Amino acid sequence: MFEIYAATTEKIKNNFRQHLENQRGAGALEYGLVLAVIVVIIISAAMLMEGPIQSFFQDVMTRIRSFW
Repeated sequence: MFEIYAATTEKIKNNFRQHLENQRGAGALEYGLVLAVIVVIIISAAMLMEGPIQSFFQDVMTRIRSFW
C-alpha cells in the first residue's frame, strides 16, 4: 500500500516540477500583457482628451466656415 502511495506522490511531484520548468509561450504571454497595458493607456488618454480635441476641431471648422 505504501509503495502505491509513494509512486503516486513521486509522479505528482515530477509532473508539478515539469510544469514549473516549462517556459514555452511565456514570451508571447508577456508581449500580450505589455500590449494590453499600452492599449489601456491609449484608450484612457483618448477619453481624457476627448473634450479638448473636440473643441479644437470645432474651432477649426468655425474658422474654415468663416472664410466662405
